[in-house]
Amino acid sequence: MSQQITGELQSPVYTLEFVAVGTASSANVFASLANPFGREVVIIDAYIMRDTASAAASTVDLGVAANATTVSDNLIDGASMAATGLISTDGSNGGGMRSWGASQFVTLAEVSGNVDALSARVCVIVSIP
Repeated sequence: MSQQITGELQSPVYTLEFVAVGTASSANVFASLANPFGREVVIIDAYIMRDTASAAASTVDLGVAANATTVSDNLIDGASMAATGLISTDGSNGGGMRSWGASQFVTLAEVSGNVDALSARVCVIVSIP
């Protein structure tokens, strides 16, 4: 027996990338991205590609927040920036799909140590329902 599929057979999926550079004055949120779609979307996944490690031990949080200065850890929680490479693990609070409201931001924040010398690309994969 065959099933009939109704509705649209395509759901646009976008990958957004923003650059995060740590400096001596970096503290709390040091990189953010405003929702560019003007409507609520669903974050399917997020990851951080560390191109240059921080000069010392440090951890960051990545999450959806109400504004560009609020720390959130609902995507990635407590990720070390002391080495290069991919971070896609969620940590204790991060993970899962998240709603990203029309007026909200994705923020990257230093939560321990010092992100001096860090150079990273933050990628957010979204679906528009």
